[in-house]
Amino acid sequence: MGCTNSTTLKGERMNKAQYREALRSSVVIQKWFRRYKARLEAQRRCTWKIFESIEYSEEQDQQNLYNFFNEMVEKVSADSQVSQLREVLLNGNSALNSDASEEGSIIAADIESTVVSPSYEGPHVEMPLTLDKTREILDHFKRGRILHAKYVKRVIWEATKRVQKLPNVVNANLRISKQITICGDIHGKLDDLLTVFHKNGLPSSDNPYLFNGDFVDRGAYSIEVLIILCCFYLMYPSDVYLNRGNHEDYLMNSRYGFVKEIQNKYKKDAAMIKELCKNLFTWLPLATIVSKRIFVAHGGISDKTDLNMIESLKRYQFASVLKPSHIVLEEGIQPNLEAVAEWEQILDLLWSDPQSDPGRVFNHSRGGGCFFGPDITEQFLKKHNMDLIIRSHECKYEGYEYAHSNTVLTVFSASHYYAEGSNYGAYLKLNESSRPFPVQFAVTRGRKSLSLKQIVGLNEQSALRELRERFFYHREELLAIFQKYDTENTGSIKLNDWAYCLESVLHLKLPWALLREKLVATDDNGNILYMTCLEGYKFDSAVPQQLTSLSEVLYRNRSALETVFRLIDKDCSGCISLEEFKNSCEVLNQFSNHKIPPDKINDLARALDINRDGLIDFNEFLEAFRLVSQSMEQNDV
Repeated sequence: MGCTNSTTLKGERMNKAQYREALRSSVVIQKWFRRYKARLEAQRRCTWKIFESIEYSEEQDQQNLYNFFNEMVEKVSADSQVSQLREVLLNGNSALNSDASEEGSIIAADIESTVVSPSYEGPHVEMPLTLDKTREILDHFKRGRILHAKYVKRVIWEATKRVQKLPNVVNANLRISKQITICGDIHGKLDDLLTVFHKNGLPSSDNPYLFNGDFVDRGAYSIEVLIILCCFYLMYPSDVYLNRGNHEDYLMNSRYGFVKEIQNKYKKDAAMIKELCKNLFTWLPLATIVSKRIFVAHGGISDKTDLNMIESLKRYQFASVLKPSHIVLEEGIQPNLEAVAEWEQILDLLWSDPQSDPGRVFNHSRGGGCFFGPDITEQFLKKHNMDLIIRSHECKYEGYEYAHSNTVLTVFSASHYYAEGSNYGAYLKLNESSRPFPVQFAVTRGRKSLSLKQIVGLNEQSALRELRERFFYHREELLAIFQKYDTENTGSIKLNDWAYCLESVLHLKLPWALLREKLVATDDNGNILYMTCLEGYKFDSAVPQQLTSLSEVLYRNRSALETVFRLIDKDCSGCISLEEFKNSCEVLNQFSNHKIPPDKINDLARALDINRDGLIDFNEFLEAFRLVSQSMEQNDV
């Protein structure tokens, strides 16, 4: 018995020791796991910050490009007809600028004259639309096919005629359906829209939807997304609501892909489709009030937001909110203050973002709108007896995010926005008796088996690749400023100096010290070997590995030159015809002191037409800039 007791006690002592060891091991594992998760989260947030900073920087580039055109026109002439030139250069000569009755007859005639080939196998769309026909269109798009140009024009024009009758701020009443679904940015991502419909059901009288702007741009299926939304709006005009976003703007469309998509898909009908979309966008309502207590706008508000002014302004005048052509904003010329005030109202609604600090400051990150603080939100909600602001405009990792003590809710409905796995999409379910309920989703594209670490790693690689591309774009500027701090020509500078140089050139507001290990090598003293962050960028096969300084400049400004090209390419054919080039030169001649003789215009056009096919494509356009610049450099030498 004593033997048995001794064995038992010994076994108990061993179990306690093992238990203590297991407990210590579990604590170590927990600490390790927490550190691992913290590092992974820090890596994810840093990657997110890179994507977000580059996106906002691109939006600033768009604003700067527009400003460049304005400045160019102002330097050419101080004539009172400057605004006319700006309108022609940036807006094009549109048949849609005539009065409403003439406009309608022109569009109706164009739609009726569009021939549908017998070989076309897609849906034939007539009005009024039926649910079966809309489902047929959806199935057609799912198979990767495009709707015939005739029916695209018909759907967009019919939708435009309906939204023209809506007020600037629409009231959505939930008395019948008792609920509504609110979607944020879709950005031409058809899979995301179809996923929302699959999870939440198609729009109907019993299942109303509010789409809060940014239907187009960036994604490859913007025209399809727009057509689907227009179809459901035409079927259920009292149950489908469409707010305007900052990308429902023809200047944004010229830069971020929608115009190019129309051009690629519809060729000879592209010009009319582009103008119809532009016209539709100018008539979209600016905001929606749900059940009198929830204010829904794409961007946000400011301390100047005045619903009475918003409800009375002429929204159709703002074809571009970036720089409205009907408002003179030139130095030395007194603008129409009332028009400027209206413009600021729309700019704040479509471009603003919430901030944690009180007050209102200009939104330098985007170049338009403002950052508004919790005090601005509280003031607005109290004034209008509302409970909540719902907005979109910003990509959020979870697809949604509350701010300002849960009085501002951002919803974003495009998953994988920056890269595969970068973020969830979300939509909001809202009924009369409760706060919005967010529903997350993510379109799967073959990466289901990847771990979170692998997804974050892939996103980080993508973000760093874009960042290195920025380094290359600004290679000469970065090298010059690095060398200012490298007074002894050692090839190295201090970390703080390196970070300052990057920020002063790139203006991305990134944690450069944290990114150091991913971007650059250091010497034994911890100094930055700055040349290593300018090396190793790999281009696709279309771009030479080694570029001259001139080519670097052209490649860096390729996006801007492409925008210029599309402005001249009035019919969106993808090529500048000799007639289009001639018309552009004649317009410039009206305002320039250095006129191009008519006979020389044809010579210039032929010089640009390198392959002598009678058309100037973008590669020829780009090559002309390179050849002229090279010639100027040689003459300087």
